[in-house]
Amino acid sequence: MTTEPHQFSVFTDDDVIATTTAVVPAKAQPPELDQQTLASLKGAIFLLDPQVTDELALIYQSWLSAGRVPSTTEEFVQNLLSLCLANPLRLIDMENLQNAYGKTRPTILRRCKYLLDNKLMIKGYVTPTGKRRVTTYTLLSADKIQHPKKLQAPCIDVSLPTFENGSYADLYQPHLDVSKQYSVKGELFAIFTLAAALPSGKSGKNTETCYEVPIRVGHDYIYLEVRPTQGTRTATVLDIRILIAVTTIISKRIEKGSESTNPFILDFDEIVDLMTLGNQERKNKLGGSYKLYILNAIERWEATGFKIVRATKGFLDKFNGRIELKEIFRLITKLKVVSYFGKQSKTPGKIAIYLDDDFLNRMRDPSMRFLISAHTETLLEKNPFALRFNLWCRRAVQHNHTPRHWTLKWLHAEIEPLRKFKYFNDDLRNFVANYFDDEKQFACYQGYNLKKCDNNSGDSGYLIWADKDDRLVGNHSHYAYMKSLDVEKKA
Repeated sequence: MTTEPHQFSVFTDDDVIATTTAVVPAKAQPPELDQQTLASLKGAIFLLDPQVTDELALIYQSWLSAGRVPSTTEEFVQNLLSLCLANPLRLIDMENLQNAYGKTRPTILRRCKYLLDNKLMIKGYVTPTGKRRVTTYTLLSADKIQHPKKLQAPCIDVSLPTFENGSYADLYQPHLDVSKQYSVKGELFAIFTLAAALPSGKSGKNTETCYEVPIRVGHDYIYLEVRPTQGTRTATVLDIRILIAVTTIISKRIEKGSESTNPFILDFDEIVDLMTLGNQERKNKLGGSYKLYILNAIERWEATGFKIVRATKGFLDKFNGRIELKEIFRLITKLKVVSYFGKQSKTPGKIAIYLDDDFLNRMRDPSMRFLISAHTETLLEKNPFALRFNLWCRRAVQHNHTPRHWTLKWLHAEIEPLRKFKYFNDDLRNFVANYFDDEKQFACYQGYNLKKCDNNSGDSGYLIWADKDDRLVGNHSHYAYMKSLDVEKKA
């Protein structure tokens, strides 16, 4: 089997050019099978590389224990290995695999796609005499597996800010010069807590009906009722990115003293600049339809009402009595498009936004204690689970650099209680596999690290901690600087 260097991207984003080189087979060479054998096989053929041994199963097991391979993929590989090794020809056809594995053809092909994407399996073809060609899938041997190293999420090329009189230097220009931006802002309750109550997509039973969800916040609980306006859809977790952008723009205006009361007139170009991190190529690619997407997201926020049915005293105390029980509130109470691009254009130009009074008061708090910084890359995230995890880390883990054990049940109750526990566990395992760093032997994502572990009680969970070298939650962050000033004052 010949090989050639093959270059592939670690990330799929067009703006991330992080690539690596590995040696993978140039073409899958089918085994030399006689025509009679080929004629007896039905459907695609699954083969083992001639050098595959029983030890390959142990390698996949070690990857699973480190959180590297999704459980469904590991199960498929184990079945495929045992079935092929039991056959003297070291192969099995699709029909027999379906019967033995108990899964349908589309499911099996989805399992193969993960292996193909990660260079653990190669695809080829063989043509029996007088028949159409047949697809072959060959599982590679251990010495040929070179899994690409997963890098941390891309970061904007920024230098650490300078500080004047213990506060940020002016990093934000009037129109948000994103190239100088260090972080974006989010409101503690509205963005970092409500994420657990929102659905992942625009369809499903929780997008058009009223529902109640219990959310765990540390040792406290809140029971939140989500109420979409009749005929509209609930805001989704990905819509939080738009709310973060709006909150950032408004909070900077409040900080500068230019605006502090409703309504706030926002230019859609300003929002798009922030949502695309100032990348002109990305802006051109998205076009005017992206402004309509932003408008639809803001409209969903206006149409989505929340009511805290009950909550523990500790939770209410955190917000200094500014959160009322059994009172329906909307974070965006009113909006109006005040201009369009052209007389007959549907592309919005400027919008007037009215924020909830309590929401606005918390943003205007002199201590800024209701605002939390978030990584700018959060605005680019398209994976609902990854966004949930990042927002939860900013609220729960924050700047803690000491690994802390979190049980799966605890994580489920805080991050996504709406989702069934089994599926939540699968999402978390896939997330860890996607961002696993081979060199560090744990997953890294936007300033936070997590590693699968088992405690003495047998309740498996994860160690999660903040990265000391991250620009936002590390030792050289603004938070660390302010903390050092407090230490100096006390000394």
